[in-house]
Amino acid sequence: MYTNSDLVVLGLTTLERLRSDPQIAAYLKWIMRQAPGSEPKLRKSKRVRSKR
Repeated sequence: MYTNSDLVVLGLTTLERLRSDPQIAAYLKWIMRQAPGSEPKLRKSKRVRSKR
């Protein structure tokens, strides 16, 4: 997804803008389908992992 600095550069600084972003919208759609109380495994994207 995005780092904090990416969010600022892209102007994704409000909930409305975050929800309108295609990548975040797809994630929100996926996470809402998960069972309540479940802890889905999440991993950082290759782009974020490569910055380390």
